[in-house]
Amino acid sequence: VYFNFCYLQKRSIFYSKYFFLMGKFENIYYILLEFTLIPFLLLIMSVEALLLEVTPFFPHKDENKNVKEETSFFGKLKEAVLDAKNTISEALHLTTSEDTIDSLTKSNEKLVKEVVALREAVISLTSQSTTTTTTTSKKFNPSGPFLIMGDGNMSFSVAFSKIYSNTLITTSVLESKNEFFKRYPSGRENYTFLSHLNPRVNVVFSLDATKIPTSMYGKYQNIIMNFPHHGGKSNLKKSKTLLGNIFKSLKNVLKKDHGYFHLTLAKGQSGLNYDDVLKNIVWSEGVPQHEKDSWQAIYIAAEYGFRLALVSPFNINDFLYDSSGYKNRDQMFHNHDQSVTLTFEIADECKDLEDFNIIESDDDNYNMFHTLRPYFIHDISILFSSIDDLYYWECKLFSTIKSILSRPLIKIIELKHLRGSCPYTNYPNRIYRIYWQGVKVPLTKVLCNKFQNKLRDKLNNVAASVEKKEETADDDFDLFDSDEEEEDEAKKKLTEERLKAYHAKKSAKPGPIAKSSVILDVKPWDDTTDLVKMEECIKGIEKDGLVWGACKQIPLAYGKMSVEALLSEVTPFFYNTIAIKAGVASNVSKPCSSGSSNEELKAVKVSQDKLAAGIEEIKSMLQKLTVGSATVGSVKPCTSKEPVTEKKEAADDDFDLFDSDEEEEDEAKKKLTEERLKAYHAKKSAKPGPIAKSSVILDVKPWDDTTDLVKMEECIKSIEKDGLVWGGCKQIPLAYGIKKLQIICVIEDLKVSVDDLIEQITTDFEDYVQSVDIAAFNKI
Repeated sequence: VYFNFCYLQKRSIFYSKYFFLMGKFENIYYILLEFTLIPFLLLIMSVEALLLEVTPFFPHKDENKNVKEETSFFGKLKEAVLDAKNTISEALHLTTSEDTIDSLTKSNEKLVKEVVALREAVISLTSQSTTTTTTTSKKFNPSGPFLIMGDGNMSFSVAFSKIYSNTLITTSVLESKNEFFKRYPSGRENYTFLSHLNPRVNVVFSLDATKIPTSMYGKYQNIIMNFPHHGGKSNLKKSKTLLGNIFKSLKNVLKKDHGYFHLTLAKGQSGLNYDDVLKNIVWSEGVPQHEKDSWQAIYIAAEYGFRLALVSPFNINDFLYDSSGYKNRDQMFHNHDQSVTLTFEIADECKDLEDFNIIESDDDNYNMFHTLRPYFIHDISILFSSIDDLYYWECKLFSTIKSILSRPLIKIIELKHLRGSCPYTNYPNRIYRIYWQGVKVPLTKVLCNKFQNKLRDKLNNVAASVEKKEETADDDFDLFDSDEEEEDEAKKKLTEERLKAYHAKKSAKPGPIAKSSVILDVKPWDDTTDLVKMEECIKGIEKDGLVWGACKQIPLAYGKMSVEALLSEVTPFFYNTIAIKAGVASNVSKPCSSGSSNEELKAVKVSQDKLAAGIEEIKSMLQKLTVGSATVGSVKPCTSKEPVTEKKEAADDDFDLFDSDEEEEDEAKKKLTEERLKAYHAKKSAKPGPIAKSSVILDVKPWDDTTDLVKMEECIKSIEKDGLVWGGCKQIPLAYGIKKLQIICVIEDLKVSVDDLIEQITTDFEDYVQSVDIAAFNKI
């Protein structure tokens, strides 16, 4: 079996190599000696063992080919020996070939040259690793003092101080001195090294990057922070909050002129496209690929007045230090895969659109996206009055928007898949998307909203001015447009044509605007509510197309009521009787002549008598009503020159709530009235008000596809609070086989805080939950 490998020319090559390497070509008897030992070797070892010994000399030959499991040194040993003899004879004949020796000699010389080249490469790499200052000196400008924040075990500061040997450095950690030595045992040696470099290197303990003291304001030209973390497992919301607080604290610490903050973040945290970072792509015609599911560093920096000046891949070999701080322990973490260093500087400030355009006026890359700046999107809906001239008015709209906005406008496109029409007028409707971005002044949500409101107001003014011009042209329509005589036949013909065009234009105008009159019944909480204040609040609502009208107060129930108000409420139930009497009282006497004054006076007297009788009848009816009784003052008849007056007694103002027919001055009744009033008000105050509730849908994301979602749901629903009720739950596919948990709960707003609930879920069940987001929040 062994000698099946020694077929044809390969056998000769094998023995030629063997003899060449051993240097035994000078004596042929050595060859015979080598092969005379083979039969004896075969007697003491199996064919399989011999195969293992010979295989390295035949790397390109399949060692398992033609090998049988039942092969042994008994049965086929004789055949193997005979085959060996034939092979030896063929090998002895072929080893004298001069061509084979020459080829092997050239191959050997080539290998020697490759070994020499590899040795030189290793020496070059070794020299480069010992002189790291040649590469790192270009990373930071050594001028100005440096502040290194949150340096874990201080190994980065040690490496940095060796490279920048003439630079003032302040290194800091969050922990106190005792906590630092306890948490980072490896940091004791680094601290000792840095202490010997004092006063060039200063070590500060218990420095919170989010709360830097005022004594350090304006002292540092460069601030370095590598891989900040809030502690515990990753939480996007907490990470963004931490980053925002760091930027807020650092703005006063950096020097105003040429101050830089160098922030290094791990893979996927910055939100920038890593391929663009590697290719150093700054300007692009396409929309930048900013990851939303990240820390969004450039967006948070813009909110606190910073802009990104430079971004570069983080090379771990630039600084020979040991990363530490994983899970707040002296344990390393992976920081070499797609980590980036972001260099921020203080950006220019502006308050309105005019300042923005002045600052950005010298920008040469107009209408191009900056990949290192935040951008925002604003969709607008436009209704065109005619589809015929739509392209013309669309171009007019684009030019108007560009003239209003100028610099912050990068691109405006139509969302063709959202095309539609107005259901009432069938006017074509188009949706356009506006892209906003700034270079020297990075845009924020607040600044972008200001620009949007400015654009909206300007467009409204332009539309109003166009409409006013059309109305003016309709009112002052020039029929002739000429100073020639009106009787000219040509002018008459032109007049007729323009009249036709005028009427056609008038008929094309949209019809009347549909309006509606609405009467609202607004009910207060109780009789203590200030209705005048409530009316002012309601009328304080201002909207386009809304006009407030008159308002009146109508008695409802359980309140003090005068006789006049009660009369107005009772009138509809006794319309046939009371309306007639009221009609008599509401008649206004006409001025009488001197000849018939006596007759009219008599008529007025008769009418007053009838009115008095009617009032007495109304009094008796009111006493029979079940809503309560009241003492009505007597009404004296008067002449037509004086209005009818009523004497209001105290009983009208203090309406009797207790339906008693006894005298009001009775002491016992007064005492009973007071007690009942106290009981009434106590009952009113004890009534609970309406409970404000909200329905919340939470998106709970696990760590990976191995997380047990059923167990995670049980853990979340195990949280019990007063005012918290858990509802249904379902699993929704997310990506790459990972599912998220969507769970519903109902909370009482005064008892349960959603933020506290989310924090409790992420803290108590951090082994299952990666992050929690609010998918929907609705008031009940």
